[in-house]
Amino acid sequence: VALAACSAEPVETEGINSLDAAIAGKQVQVQNTKLAYDIPTLTLGEGTTENDLEVVVTPGETGAFGGFRLRWMTAEDYATSGWGDDEELAIEMCQEMFQVNGNNADYSLASDEEFSFFLGQYIDNEGESCQRALSCGMEYVFKVEALNSSGKDGLQKSGWSEIYYFSTTACPEIQCESGYMIGDKNFDEIGPSKNWGWAHNFNFSENGFETRDIYHKNGSLEGDVTIAYANGLVTITEGTGVTITHLYISNEEPTDTNAPGQFDKTQQFEDEDGSFWVIIKAEVCE
Repeated sequence: VALAACSAEPVETEGINSLDAAIAGKQVQVQNTKLAYDIPTLTLGEGTTENDLEVVVTPGETGAFGGFRLRWMTAEDYATSGWGDDEELAIEMCQEMFQVNGNNADYSLASDEEFSFFLGQYIDNEGESCQRALSCGMEYVFKVEALNSSGKDGLQKSGWSEIYYFSTTACPEIQCESGYMIGDKNFDEIGPSKNWGWAHNFNFSENGFETRDIYHKNGSLEGDVTIAYANGLVTITEGTGVTITHLYISNEEPTDTNAPGQFDKTQQFEDEDGSFWVIIKAEVCE
């Protein structure tokens, strides 16, 4: 028993010394590690509209005295290619730095301060996502990190935040109704017809134009088309919210109204004397 105790004593001492050294090493490592800023959070701002997107950056309790960095891409690109946390920017990825430099403290945020970022101001930067004009119902993903501030408090930059999904407001519900350009001759005067509508005879003695309303049989649809004549060429253009679906234009007066789908669809017509007939069916959308 005595020999066994004497033989084990050097092994036990060596084990304790190794453990102490390991603990001491970890303590030194902890002492040399600098603390990091809290990760900021993002919220969708009230300034978001159909054509712009506001993101509000809110720092954590440590503030974000060195500023912050935002990255974003379309939700479509994110679903396709994902998003790594490396420092290299993929072509789909967009970035903007809001960093404090020298005496410029515009982006230095205390814990009770916020910063509003309007995406519409940055869509022309490099990257496919950055060049896509914003439209209604368009979804993006964002993430943010707090940057370190040189000589301020010794804190390192934070890690990246979670991924946030934000989108512009939903597209308005579009209501469309069909009608005809009002004219001086209704379909009943042309011949027996199950359709309602009008034909009109234009007579331009010189270059000029005329704008006429699109009507439903129950009244105006608040849309119009413009018929212009210049140097032997007739050009028809659509007003706001108007889409021409069927068009008849000829030197010959129409003898029947046809089914609307059988009208020709051309918006330019050569005419020498400025006298021609037009029937227009169009959709007016609000």
